[in-house]
Amino acid sequence: MKKNKKIDLLVLIFIPIFAASASLFYGVNFFVSTLLLFGVPSLYLAFRHKTALKKTFLFALLCSIPLTFMVEYLIVQDKCWYIVNSIFSFRIFDIIVIEQFVWGFLWIFYIVIFYEYFLDKQERRSIFSFFLKTNVAITKRMEYFALSLFTILLFFIFFAIFSPTFLKINYSYLALATILIIIPLSIFLFKFPNFIIRFSKITIYFFLLALVVEYVGLKLNHWIFPGTHYLGIMNFFGYSIPYEEALIYFVLSTPAVLSYYEFFDDDRR
Repeated sequence: MKKNKKIDLLVLIFIPIFAASASLFYGVNFFVSTLLLFGVPSLYLAFRHKTALKKTFLFALLCSIPLTFMVEYLIVQDKCWYIVNSIFSFRIFDIIVIEQFVWGFLWIFYIVIFYEYFLDKQERRSIFSFFLKTNVAITKRMEYFALSLFTILLFFIFFAIFSPTFLKINYSYLALATILIIIPLSIFLFKFPNFIIRFSKITIYFFLLALVVEYVGLKLNHWIFPGTHYLGIMNFFGYSIPYEEALIYFVLSTPAVLSYYEFFDDDRR
């Protein structure tokens, strides 16, 4: 790794530490802590790696909107997770807080731009014709993937309005993790095993970041795990969290995001 990137990595290690300290000291809300823990380091990398900004921004935006809506709806319905307070006076379907879309976008964006900057092999990408005027790079696979996600979202909203009982799924955290993370990630790494080491390096950083984010969120009562549909409960620095949170969010979610990114919007090299 080049010297300038080593310095950048050190900066990105210290930013979350300072952000977490500030969040705990001032007792900030969920929205502000999200901006501090994900937004500030994301902004730093956006300036450091401007060539990947549009591409990673678009990927995060297209993925986070439908996935955040559907995942948040199902998990909150099953009482696997709940954001305690919101800066807004309403929740979508009385379930989804608006801040969660910001969290979902920044989380995905930070992962992929971090990966692009530190480990991805840079090559010129294809240009999706619809975005030619804005010069945003996106592959055909990503075009179809995004179209599929938003089509599924439309059907999801239909059921949420007219048949909400259809969307009540027990053990939704585990079910969603299996469908969206464990199976796709396993297939991708089986087909492209050369990514295992590369993804593992990124996962180490985001595993440690997830520990910090989780502690801040629980300490400040930003979210709770009020349900019973878990594989089990473990102790996390004096707080109770489900095993799924430790395995899925801490460990598997980062390589899963990167596998989607590489397969649908990058060159798989």
